[in-house]
Amino acid sequence: MVRRFRQWAESILPNFQAASTLGSWAATAAIAGLMVFAATRFFTDDYFQLRPAWALVAFAIAAVLDLIAGRVPKRGNGVLAFGAINVIGSFFLQLFSGLLMVSSNPWGAAVFSPMLLLTALYHGHLHRATPRHPYQSLASLVAVVATASLCPTGQHLAIVAVSGPVAVFGSLVFGVISVRGDRMRSESERLRAAISAQMIREQSTRVDRLANTLEQLSMWNHDMRNALTVVAGHSKLLASIDPDEYANPESAEDARNSVDLIRSNLRLVTEGLDRMREIAKQHNAELTSAELVEVLPIARAVAQAALVRFPDADIKVITRSSASAVRVRVNGGGVTLHRALENLVVNACEGDGSRGARCVEVCVEPTGDNVVVEVIDDGPGFTREQLAQGVIGFQTSKSHGTGLGLYTVERLVAASGGSLARDNRDAGGACVALRLPAGEAA
Repeated sequence: MVRRFRQWAESILPNFQAASTLGSWAATAAIAGLMVFAATRFFTDDYFQLRPAWALVAFAIAAVLDLIAGRVPKRGNGVLAFGAINVIGSFFLQLFSGLLMVSSNPWGAAVFSPMLLLTALYHGHLHRATPRHPYQSLASLVAVVATASLCPTGQHLAIVAVSGPVAVFGSLVFGVISVRGDRMRSESERLRAAISAQMIREQSTRVDRLANTLEQLSMWNHDMRNALTVVAGHSKLLASIDPDEYANPESAEDARNSVDLIRSNLRLVTEGLDRMREIAKQHNAELTSAELVEVLPIARAVAQAALVRFPDADIKVITRSSASAVRVRVNGGGVTLHRALENLVVNACEGDGSRGARCVEVCVEPTGDNVVVEVIDDGPGFTREQLAQGVIGFQTSKSHGTGLGLYTVERLVAASGGSLARDNRDAGGACVALRLPAGEAA
């Protein structure tokens, strides 16, 4: 039972980090305060007759518990405490809606009852309530029972009897739908990542084979030219022999014909080798072709997109160059560079799955014939095992990760003649550096 609860608490960590922010609680408090203010100031006698004191206390307790949950260590027994605080906080937030119902007249209770339903449904979705992990639904059930026990009239009890079971059952339904959606997204992402990784492997294999073929072709070209040089020298020597030295005129004529034939074939072979060399150059140019891409606009676009996904993170783009534009040569152009930087920034913001970076810097610095792009963060950093074994595909510390983000970046950078290096910072956090061939600076 404890193990199952721990697994559930670990699984809701990403949802909690995304939803439990000061901004979200400020918006929730503003809506609740506006609603209570309207009910107590404008419709006091005719509709609600609301006495919201205890309801506001329950709301405050829920907010405090949520803030405490954000400070609890997410390791060891801290995960259990985090899960327990979340369940209790969910109970008090739903009790807030229930107390608004029982603290007003029956008309007000009917108006406030959708709040209890919506809160339970949202928490069922947020906390992934399922029959296997029904902890949040149990909090909804306890909140409904507590509300029912405080009902002052039979009319209030009838309203709770209708809305309460719907809230409890609905939280389970929404939780199951959310869990299935997570599984479908995870499977889709893994399939997409696996296909992408396979395509990268196949492309890398084809490139390696073709490069090896071209290298061998160049070596054969060199060896054949050496051999043909020897043949050409001997043919000249043969041609320089005085015909009188041959036993008879017929032999001399045969020698001349042989020399002419050797020369003719030498010209054909030489022309063929020249053609092969041109083909090898064309294929080599295709392999090494790269587009000239400006780094800063792409880095800023990646940062802006990441801020939408991680609004609490501080993501900056810093340039250490006096040039108006910093360019690199990348196979695949801007799409490849955007994909590489996006993977690094998202990895930094997600961290190890339980804690992500709050501050991420993308630093661009030209260094001679290369441009170094560093993604620096204040997250948990890499483990010793990760740094020791290098970048390996399909290995990740995140429950919903694929383990292909950094691997894909390394393959994309290597295909452009660059390199990837990663390390931990002395001040905490990680640093991943991309070194790419530089283009002409503006």
